[in-house]
Amino acid sequence: MSKPEPAIFERALAVLGVGPERAAMLGDRLDFDVGPARQLGMLALRIRRGPFCWQRPTAPHERPHRTFPSLLAAATWLAP
Repeated sequence: MSKPEPAIFERALAVLGVGPERAAMLGDRLDFDVGPARQLGMLALRIRRGPFCWQRPTAPHERPHRTFPSLLAAATWLAP
């Protein structure tokens, strides 16, 4: 299995032993990371970097809950 198949996200949630409402997906692609995560009810965070940094949503579920310029910025926001 591979992204964007929902099964890979469901497997990760099962391994972690949490429901989608308790998990966040950090990714750089709207179609392979943000979209599937949002469809499952996860917090979908985008890291704007790399070859997909200018990618635009093609559907409402591809809109991230929040976008960060770097992993450090996302980690700082996520840390309690």
